[in-house]
Amino acid sequence: MALIRSLPWVQAITEGRRRTPILLTYVIGILVAVFGVQIIIGAGLRLATGTAEEMTSFTSQVVEALTDVWPIVVIFLWVAFVEKRPVSSLGFRDRSGWLKLLLGFILGGALIALAAAPAMVSGALVTGAGSPTSVQGAAALGIVVATVPIWLIQGSSEEIVFRGFLLQRHLFSWPSWLAIVFLAALFAFVHPGGNLLGKLNITLFGVLAALIVLQQGSLWVAMGVHAGWNFVQGNVLGLAVSGEGRDYSIFRFVSTDGADGITSGGEFGTETSYWATIVLLISIGVAWALLRRRLRAPRPAPADELSPV
Repeated sequence: MALIRSLPWVQAITEGRRRTPILLTYVIGILVAVFGVQIIIGAGLRLATGTAEEMTSFTSQVVEALTDVWPIVVIFLWVAFVEKRPVSSLGFRDRSGWLKLLLGFILGGALIALAAAPAMVSGALVTGAGSPTSVQGAAALGIVVATVPIWLIQGSSEEIVFRGFLLQRHLFSWPSWLAIVFLAALFAFVHPGGNLLGKLNITLFGVLAALIVLQQGSLWVAMGVHAGWNFVQGNVLGLAVSGEGRDYSIFRFVSTDGADGITSGGEFGTETSYWATIVLLISIGVAWALLRRRLRAPRPAPADELSPV
């Protein structure tokens, strides 16, 4: 859709002296930022902290956050020194950005809670004791709160790479629907594990995040939604996040309908449940309607077209 390409956020890519070729964006954004620098630094940190064999402790989450910082650094450096455009052009020009990050965080948490609620009501998810190292309730509250910035870093890292750097470049050159769907599928592909329904739901999440970015003209809300979704799923409800559990959580829900249960999400997390599919499809419908309203709204004429007073 030509209207999407004309959005200021998409056109901000023209502020640079050069544009990264599409194929090179995969090398920088995925091979270097995600599978290169992040994995190498992450492996070193895990060996140093003794968390190479476990992913559930708070220490492991801290290591994950320190690892997730590096894709952000790679993208920022590339945009600033190679493309030679402001880093803010990736989607950080909203003056109320931090407030929108918070609102997105609340929204993301609400969405995953809605997706998990039917399984709780039906008994597909029930409260359980968890592993011997898990801590729940008031005793876990301090650590749970401390994981909020960790999830904000993790969610922001993935959004900056996929919905910032990659999506912005693809929307400038590709049909908008193809750019959104292709990158959402690529986003699901780089997430290990999960069944076919889980891959579909992660793809749908990628589509939702892309529509939010386009409607908002910034990354703030999408980063918050991503972080809030993972935080509530992992450290509030005590469910696995993309297959990885967390030791500290307010509640601890476990599946009763098998490891691959499409009602509860099983061992991978609520992302592999059909309830998540329903919630995401409805959310995409709402986000698309809001984006269409924005695209149809009259835009102010450029300064050089205004009649003199």
